[in-house]
Amino acid sequence: MDLAERFAQGGNHRGMAGPGYGSDRGRYDCMVEINPWTSEAEALTAMLYRGVIVSAWGFIETHLNETAIRCSWHPAYTPIAAKYPRILHDRLQYLRNVLAAPGPLEAYQGFAQSFLDRFAAGAALRNTMAHARMDHQPMMGIRFTEVGRFDGDLQHRYTRYRLEDLAAMARRATRLSRLCQRTIAWINQNGLLPRDPEAAAALIAANAATTTPEISEPPSAA
Repeated sequence: MDLAERFAQGGNHRGMAGPGYGSDRGRYDCMVEINPWTSEAEALTAMLYRGVIVSAWGFIETHLNETAIRCSWHPAYTPIAAKYPRILHDRLQYLRNVLAAPGPLEAYQGFAQSFLDRFAAGAALRNTMAHARMDHQPMMGIRFTEVGRFDGDLQHRYTRYRLEDLAAMARRATRLSRLCQRTIAWINQNGLLPRDPEAAAALIAANAATTTPEISEPPSAA
């Protein structure tokens, strides 16, 4: 049994293989289509890079969501939004507004805005990796097929990458994810944001009773 068969057969139980597989074993209505000429090593590598990109962006988005919530607990940022921004675009704008407002993060606005810009610039790639159908053809690269609204119009869009392109994008996504991890650790180490609503009151009291704490520099960009 070759890789395509094994993948599609297992996919039957995970929603990866569509109804076409049942009547035609050479047809795979799933997220990944592997033809008989694709080597197993290349197919698995392409799927690995795709998964790395999705995982890295998901990690960052989760921590940005958590950071937005923690900002809302800080008295300096409470007036900025009356309710939690549910759409990712709105959450990023909320964080930009927080950075521009007087408060503990204002001094690091340049670093943080640059990070948010890098994350936002990868949103389209993340969506392609997460939702598009992928097929790998030797000598022609990896093609992603999407149906959706792009630039305001409903389109059937094809995007093609070489395996080395996916590798480079996976490395960039991983570096940004590591920078996010170090930045969250730096925020926690310096006590810039409360970890829960109760900690906000304790933070205010501690800052009022002491001189301005010495804060280390944020992590360097990856």
